[in-house]
Amino acid sequence: MLYLFFTADHEMYFGENWASEYEVFIDPTYRLMGVLERYDIPLCLMTDVCSMLRYRELRIERPYVSQMNEQIISAIKRGHDVQLHIHPHWMTSDYVDGRWRFDSSHYSLHKFGFTDNDAGAKRIIREGKEYLENLIKPVDDTYECMAFRAGGWCLQPEKEFIEALLTAGIKVDTTVFYGGYRKTDTHYYDFRRVPPKTHWWINPRQGLNCEGEKDGKNMFEVTIGSYQELFFTPLKKLKHKYYRMKTGTAGENPLGSSIEDKNASVLTKMMDRAGHFLFQPIMFSFDNCCVEVMVDMLDHFIKRYKCWNNDNYICIVGHPKTLNNKTYREINEFCKTVIDNYSKVVKFHKLSEIQNLI
Repeated sequence: MLYLFFTADHEMYFGENWASEYEVFIDPTYRLMGVLERYDIPLCLMTDVCSMLRYRELRIERPYVSQMNEQIISAIKRGHDVQLHIHPHWMTSDYVDGRWRFDSSHYSLHKFGFTDNDAGAKRIIREGKEYLENLIKPVDDTYECMAFRAGGWCLQPEKEFIEALLTAGIKVDTTVFYGGYRKTDTHYYDFRRVPPKTHWWINPRQGLNCEGEKDGKNMFEVTIGSYQELFFTPLKKLKHKYYRMKTGTAGENPLGSSIEDKNASVLTKMMDRAGHFLFQPIMFSFDNCCVEVMVDMLDHFIKRYKCWNNDNYICIVGHPKTLNNKTYREINEFCKTVIDNYSKVVKFHKLSEIQNLI
């Protein structure tokens, strides 16, 4: 069986946000939940808690935090899931003259250090988990914040990071996508040597690239689905772009822009983008999605991992802030196709249910 987890990074843009927080991603998240509910598919919101902590700390007079809290509680009451996502640069960013000035130098949680239990990265992880549990437990006393995704996939160096997550009570990570690699002043991750599997146990002392034992002390990794073959990946990406153009979903939602390394040269940025196109795997994502490519990838995973005979676990990833009317239709068609044609081999679940599944 292939167990799919439909996950959404619940966050704003980290450059300019050219509309209210509600318009940028809170309303699109409600619309996404509505699409999935037609097919009884749970959505797992990977909620960027640091943004709410920073709004609250600076006492910013905007309805954002209350709107986020309402959406999180609504999601739980409607049968969805909420887990922890951390973009730590919020903690050192400032709000000046009604605009955010983001601090890209602290984009990775590593910049805060893992040595002090009462400060730095460990405190951010602990406060994020406590925020969600304190908010949700009054409406669902069985709730536990037990899964995590690193902001920008910046999980490495991972040993101290994973130890900190386990100490905080996080049992599942959903950051890794096989074959992914990026190294810039803001981002670093290298998933080219991880086990070529959909899931495995991680011993923090051994790191991501080794399989640990299922002993209650290690972390369970549920990967984001990815497709990578040396010669065919660029062709798949061209096909993806073609369908996006065909369906009118090419390009991002015009409500914001993403954070960039402002110190990087034009040549460095061009090479980074070229490398992404030629060598990065295609992620199993609903961002600017087209149903043809998503079903293509689903077929690939079922065959590659022999899901008729083995249990496998894969996350679909995306960002509500990128959605528009056409992508909602593509997501709807993908869900309908899976329910109609793949129900014997594919099941959708919440991340919070994974301990029962494994």
